Amino acid sequence: MVLHQEQKYNTNVSSFKQRTFRAKHIIFLFICAAVIIALVIALIVILLNKEVVEEITIEHRWPSPSNSLLLEFQKGAVAADNGICSEIGRDVLIKGGNAIDAAIATTICIGVFDAHSSGIGGGHFSTIYIKKDRRCFTVNARQTAPKAANESMFVGDAEGSLFGSRSIAVPGEVYGLWLQYKQFGGKLPWRDLLMPTANICRYGILISDALAVKLQENENYILSPDSHLKIFINPETNGAYKAGEVMRRPELADALEQLANAADPVQLFYNGTMAKDMVEEFKQMGGIITEEDMRNYRAKLSQPLQISIGENLIACGPPPPSSAAIPMAIMNIMDGFNVSPRDAESSESEALVLHRFLEAMKFSYAAHSQFGDADFVPEVLSLAKRILTKQYAQDVRKKITNRSHESSYYGELYTSRPNHGTAHISVLDAEGNAVSLTTTINTYFGSKVRSTKYDIIWNNDMDDFSTPGLTNFFEYPPLPNNFIKAGKRPLSSMSPLIFYDQTNGNVKLVVGAAGGSRIISTTAWVAFRSVFLNETIKEAVDRPRLHHQLSPNRAYYETLFPQGFVDDLKNYGQNMVPTEPATAATGILVSDNGVISANSDWRKGGGYPAGY
Repeated sequence: MVLHQEQKYNTNVSSFKQRTFRAKHIIFLFICAAVIIALVIALIVILLNKEVVEEITIEHRWPSPSNSLLLEFQKGAVAADNGICSEIGRDVLIKGGNAIDAAIATTICIGVFDAHSSGIGGGHFSTIYIKKDRRCFTVNARQTAPKAANESMFVGDAEGSLFGSRSIAVPGEVYGLWLQYKQFGGKLPWRDLLMPTANICRYGILISDALAVKLQENENYILSPDSHLKIFINPETNGAYKAGEVMRRPELADALEQLANAADPVQLFYNGTMAKDMVEEFKQMGGIITEEDMRNYRAKLSQPLQISIGENLIACGPPPPSSAAIPMAIMNIMDGFNVSPRDAESSESEALVLHRFLEAMKFSYAAHSQFGDADFVPEVLSLAKRILTKQYAQDVRKKITNRSHESSYYGELYTSRPNHGTAHISVLDAEGNAVSLTTTINTYFGSKVRSTKYDIIWNNDMDDFSTPGLTNFFEYPPLPNNFIKAGKRPLSSMSPLIFYDQTNGNVKLVVGAAGGSRIISTTAWVAFRSVFLNETIKEAVDRPRLHHQLSPNRAYYETLFPQGFVDDLKNYGQNMVPTEPATAATGILVSDNGVISANSDWRKGGGYPAGY
């Protein structure tokens, strides 16, 4: 009995050991299997990552971030080409002014700190968004041709449209700012918007890097006996002012103070003592602007051009003679390619997107060659609206292949005159209103003519018109729709845009650029990367840019553009040509949770946003 029990016990022990061994063996197998699976998964991840690394090679990597500031705010922001001017606009917002008030104060300031690009001797376009109405408005304060002007006045005198009193068009800056103030602003007294800059002119202007560069480039003229710009000679050095030095402009301070204190600054500037004084100066210099020209000038409030982007966004900008329709058309075309952040995850897909962006630009610039002042060429407005239709965008996409083509494939080969000046301002206030405003005196220092009494630097926007028989360097004829006529406004590259969400009325993006004919491509580039690739406003502004205006058939790329993409675009047949940075953008981007981010382009130097 004892033996039987012992045998049974031994049998149970043996069975238990066998089961334990099998269990351990099974556990071991499970562990081995898990390790193998983990290794396989790790290998797959490594291979996938390797594939991505191989696709996004060092040759395709975008440059490191610039030293420009990406600042975030909760209530409002101003992004200008000059940081001091951004602060002046920000202070207006803090004191209770709205976006329109802040834009006015900032524009007046920019006209002093960027005296080479803008000022009250010039004009502007602005796009205004009023949130309570969920509606955009646009203001056309573009300069106009005097009554004595005609389309042949510069035949045989090409330089006459660039320099001197005959190159001056009737300025629109003061009229446009007052119109916006009366229509949409007025939360603060008009005086409070002009006096900060008037005081700076009186007590000291800190010369910015951007202004200093242009002063040095023009120093020979500034120092010449016949110069109208001797105000920019530093009496302590007898040379042009340099960055960081301080100058004073007391006559301009007086002019701004007169305008600030005027019950009606438009009456004073266009039909009062200031107008009479300025016209007398024009006459003495051989100019053709009369008191009648000044008295008859009108800035225009007009309906914007609009497109829908994606499911919810609306983009709006001014009609011709602004060029806002062109970056809007580019966005409309690219929208149908369903571009998303995923397209930037590999060099192959991003290269295709960049090729399509260039092709969309070419088709859009072809339409631009037919633009002009819609008041004088009514069909221009119909054309601008047509290129913003979904059908037109679809038709263009069908024509976009994986190869570049000759210029004739895309449309007209007329060309407009290049220009170089301008400054841009983007503003958003706590109520959700926004302003996108681009201002100019055309080329650097405009006509290089200055009012001796009021220290106003006058534009040379007569050069923005086309002249019959004057082909450009590339032997393309000028734009017939842009020939000079009395009272006509010349075609402009200025393209101030605002994007807002139609579901909640919130602004998404306020953007624009300075830099002549490349304003169009720069505005499209920053908007495209912000909206479609979901980049921050700083990333979108920082990225080296592409530009193609159809004639000449060259795709210009900034020198920091990734060489890998340059090679890829060459393989698509694009004629790639390097160029130095030539434009400066400012923008405000609002996240879905309401955080406001703003950036001023590093390319111009001295700019930073301000807000609260």
